Formats: sequence, C-alpha cells, structure tokens
Amino acid sequence: MKILHCIPSVLRTSAGPSYSVLRLCDYLSLNNDVSLISSDEVSENFRHDFIKTFPTNLGLKKLGVSLKMQKWIAKNLKNHNFDIVHSHSLWMMQNIYPSWESKKNGIPVVISPRGTLSTEAFKRGSIMKSLFWPLIQKPVLKDSTIFHATSNQEKNDIRELGFKQPIAVVPNGIDLPEIKENKKDNKTMKKLLFLGRIHPIKGIDNLLIAWQEIQNIHKDWTLEIVGPDSYNYLSVLNRITKKLKLKRVIFSKEIHGDEKNKKYQSANLFILPSHSENFGVSVAEALSNGIPCIVSKGAPWKILDEKKAGWWIDNSVEMITKNLINILSISTSELESMGLNGKNLVSEEFNWKKVSTMMTEVYLWILTKENKPSFVYYD
Repeated sequence: MKILHCIPSVLRTSAGPSYSVLRLCDYLSLNNDVSLISSDEVSENFRHDFIKTFPTNLGLKKLGVSLKMQKWIAKNLKNHNFDIVHSHSLWMMQNIYPSWESKKNGIPVVISPRGTLSTEAFKRGSIMKSLFWPLIQKPVLKDSTIFHATSNQEKNDIRELGFKQPIAVVPNGIDLPEIKENKKDNKTMKKLLFLGRIHPIKGIDNLLIAWQEIQNIHKDWTLEIVGPDSYNYLSVLNRITKKLKLKRVIFSKEIHGDEKNKKYQSANLFILPSHSENFGVSVAEALSNGIPCIVSKGAPWKILDEKKAGWWIDNSVEMITKNLINILSISTSELESMGLNGKNLVSEEFNWKKVSTMMTEVYLWILTKENKPSFVYYD
C-alpha cells in the first residue's frame, strides 16, 4: 500500500502525537510505501527516508499555512500516488489540505484527532478555533472515511459530536527501554514523578494543593515535575508552590531520549492527574520503565487497576490527597512488583508490531471492503 501520513509537527518530541506517529510510520514502512509530511525545519536528528517537510508561510505559522505543501499534496493525490491518507491531529492547515484534495480525487481518509475532540480540549479553545470549527474543521471531519481513536474514551468523544463514520480503536504503541539495575533503597528519599507538558489541562495545580497535606505525612517523599512550559503556566505553579509553602517540590526542564528513561527509572511512582487525555503516552512510558502509575480518570487507564500496575483515580484535590496518603505508605518492594506488572502490560498490549498490524488491517478493510476488524465500531 502507498500511505500518506500528515501531522503539523514531527519534531515536537515533548508531544505524544509526534512520537507516536513517527514510530507508527517506522513500522508501517517495513511493508508499505509510506510518506510522512509536516511543517518542520529539516533536522539531521530525524534520518527517516519517508519524512518530507514544508515551510509555513511567513506570518501564518500558527494556522500551519503552507502553499508549498498544499501544491505538493494536490499534485500527488491528483495523480493517485497514494492509496490512502491518514491525517493526525486537528486545527491546522497541514491536516486540512490532505482532506480537501482527497475528496476531489476519491481517496479515502483516516483521521486521528489525537485528543483534540475531547470536551476539555474544546473548553480551552481560542476565538480562532471557534471560527475554524464551523467553517473549515467540521466539514472536513464530516467528509472523512473513518476515524481512528486511541481509546474507547476518545471514541465516545467523537460520537458525542455527532459523527457517524466507523471508528477504529487502536492504541498508541510504546518502545521498551533498557532498564538498568537500580534498586531503590527503602531508607533513601523516594520520588513521585510527573513528566509531561506543564499545561492547565494536566491538573498539576490539584496535585500541588494535595501535596500541602501529603508533605507532612510522608516526609520521605519528594515530588518532581518535569516538562516544557506551555502558555507560561509554570509561573502559575510556582506561585502556588510559594503560597502554600510547599516542601520537597522540584521543577525540572524538559528532557528526551535516554535522559527521559533515566528520569522515569529514578522515580518510585509516576502520577498523571490530567483533566483530559486521549491516551497518555507518558503513562505508557512510565510503565515501560517499570514504574507503577497513579492516573486520573481523565485518561483511559482503567487497566491499571485490572493488571495491578497502578491506580485509576478521580482527579479532585480530595481524592488525590486521599489516595496518595495510602499509596505512599506501600513498601518499595511492592511498588517494584507492580512496576513489573506494568512493564509486562506494555509489552503485551502496546508493542509497535501489534499496533502497526492493527492499523494495516484498518487500511486494507477500507480499500477492499472485506474482513472488517473487530476493533472497528459503528456504535
């Protein structure tokens, strides 16, 4: 198959979709002719033959306007150089051009919203988004062939907006890192880690407010918050930290690659108190590093309870506090046992070979109308 993937940016390594789409294309390219287009400056760090980047037009970068990209897409889809188009994320012209040109040329389109259609994401929309939705974005979604959701929760978000197309539920994959022998001594200070974007949607403010009580009960625990600042939200969190006179709270800058895995492995527990997540790649990353996770019900990780790999909790200050009081009392050896359960979970359910095979089945069903996958839904 000849497959065209589109994403606004593939170099935003702090963002889950950039990692997930790149790795999906890596695996699909083993047996298919894959192209991935985005609007990034070419970087030697990304040595992938299938990546093609286009500059955005001056002054229109926020909307992703790229006339060179539009021209390239129009030419290639008119000539039917691709069998299928897969567009990732929304709200940018890099995701609009492929749908426009596919419609003109009768080429099927898969759309992966990547969390952008959740109720919480809509609430945090700009004035520009409120105009973009009815005029450009919604018509494009109505014309799509099929949606791809990374969880049942995201599938429900899509249905609540009234879209009737079939939806394929295929999770993100994750790479299993090498875990170095690093037994955590019961006598040393223990670490609760948040790693992700410093953004209002992540619910870090609730975590900090809960920490005011936790810090006096569990004096052998520190809280580290790691990630890139979005919308200058770090200054808000620093004010909360100062106002509440919080102790043992560390804010650290964004890290990547092996350094990120080392950071996960330095922790005893990972926490994501997010208000909304379509998947939560950071949870899968923590699990792959053998760290049990505490995740809010704003993210689709009910399986943590089922597999004894962590806890799926409400994200109110009261419930975060109540759960942390109990969870931080658990022994290091028990946490390590839960971490092993989490690593096994990722290996079995979220390996890239399985994920890419599922996506291939979706493409083939769209093109042949035969053998509908069991994970494609009309309800």
